Amino acid sequence: QPQYSTADSYRLVQVFRGVRFYKTSLQGSCDSLTYSSQDSTFRLYRQPLLWDDSTQVSGDTIYLSTRQQQPDSLFVFQNAFMTGIVDSLRYNQISGREITGKFVDKSLRRVYVNGNGQAIYYPEEENGELMGMNRSICANMVIYLSNSRVDKIILLKEPEGKMYPLQDVPEDKKRLEGFAPQFNQRPRSKKDILR
Repeated sequence: QPQYSTADSYRLVQVFRGVRFYKTSLQGSCDSLTYSSQDSTFRLYRQPLLWDDSTQVSGDTIYLSTRQQQPDSLFVFQNAFMTGIVDSLRYNQISGREITGKFVDKSLRRVYVNGNGQAIYYPEEENGELMGMNRSICANMVIYLSNSRVDKIILLKEPEGKMYPLQDVPEDKKRLEGFAPQFNQRPRSKKDILR
């Protein structure tokens, strides 16, 4: 049950134990959640997960700031991980100490990884065919998304990386540490949050 409290000029909502929420553009789950109207921010604690179309975001704690009741900014603290579905066998993966994201028109469009950045992604040709798999390590990186898929990655500081042809990707290089897709846990409707 949500707990509501009011101060002089703002509202605080606290929800505990197995939180799930659904909005057409964004879904999520966590153990506990708070929302403050003072800064229009949702704070998700203990195993938080957010889903945006074909992308999953996880970390130790997630803050989601809103503007005019729509997602605006995302802050993922410690063990930040982003997983994007490429196809039934492949996933784009991004991990780092912290992730900051920006939403445009209800979709996550830009992500900044701060510290210990690692990425596995599958760049595409103009016709949509996959070029191969790129595995990169870089302290800080910026990722641009289009339709919830990685469009471009900019490696900012001392990058290392390797591009593998699809047929030659070693099995032990296909996953970053912490990779744990949980798309099957994603609420698909308002009724599904009670599942």
